[in-house]
Amino acid sequence: MDWLERIREHGVVGAGGAGFPTWKKLQKPCDTVILNCAESEPLLTLHSQLLANHPQEILSALGTIAKELGARPIAAVGQRHTFALEAVQSQPDIPVQILPDRYPAGDEVQVVYTCLGRLTPPMELPQSVGAVVLNVETLFNIYNDRPVTHKYVTVGGAVRNPMTLHAPLGKPLADLVYAAGGATESDTVWMIGGPMMGTLAQPGDVVGKTTNACLVFPRNHSVIKARQIQKNMMMHRARAACCHCEVCSQICPRALLGYPAAPHRFMRAVGYEQTNDSTAFLNAMHCCGCGLCELFACGQGLSPRALIRDCAAQLKQASVSPSAAKTPSPHPMRAFRGVPRARLLQRLDLVRYDHPAPIREV
Repeated sequence: MDWLERIREHGVVGAGGAGFPTWKKLQKPCDTVILNCAESEPLLTLHSQLLANHPQEILSALGTIAKELGARPIAAVGQRHTFALEAVQSQPDIPVQILPDRYPAGDEVQVVYTCLGRLTPPMELPQSVGAVVLNVETLFNIYNDRPVTHKYVTVGGAVRNPMTLHAPLGKPLADLVYAAGGATESDTVWMIGGPMMGTLAQPGDVVGKTTNACLVFPRNHSVIKARQIQKNMMMHRARAACCHCEVCSQICPRALLGYPAAPHRFMRAVGYEQTNDSTAFLNAMHCCGCGLCELFACGQGLSPRALIRDCAAQLKQASVSPSAAKTPSPHPMRAFRGVPRARLLQRLDLVRYDHPAPIREV
């Protein structure tokens, strides 16, 4: 059994959240393999900790894959992850790219552009420009060379002892929260994933291969309330309150890279029922789902991301896709419109939950 077949047989998938089968990602030729340790989502710490604790193993897997593909390796690490940076920089032969402490620095197309200066064409994957991006835990699973049966999960938010647990797949989230000392609030709602891109969850939900976090929040927290708005109410609010200020589009990370993403145009089409503006709806498929438009940019508390993602899912189900877009050209203000993680924590009232979550074995 060759190395690629072993990755397939062991069930290794993208552990950063996408869950794309890793063996498929490595089938296509490339000239660069990038280790992605941006981890810019607030309150998540598992990838930087894992890299700091196991740099030799993870970089060994990175180097081996790069050699097998005839490519060069690059370790891309977030600026704020000082321990991970020190661990990686102490290892020879692997170039290091420091990623800015901004959200969403870990989006694949952002990582490729930062590391290589290459713009991934709209609706394409980084492989189209000769790059493969692999998450820290994905590489650690490849190094371990055995079936994937466990997942590192950060347990945080309103819990007594935030921690990162190496939990078996299928473990109920309730067990993880119990291991973290339980909730500090009496009335809570749980999330799988980070506060920006995560989804609401129930205590009985279980750990999967893409479960990066289990976060606990008070029911009245703004992050939770934003996700509990019903779709029909989102539509009514878009019609009634959107002032078309365009701030959502001005800080959209995909729009700043030159993609034809325009949340404000989508909201205008929804608000005025401009069904003849098909481009506004088709361009919804360029959204990366980062959540900046609705959780950070919109002063009216509207839900462009949720509506856009719902529209994109319906178009995909109907096998509809936008026509070929021109080659992206980054916005001249891109370097000045990034959202620092510290500012995001303050805006979302997450500073009180921003605590270390050390790795513990279950």
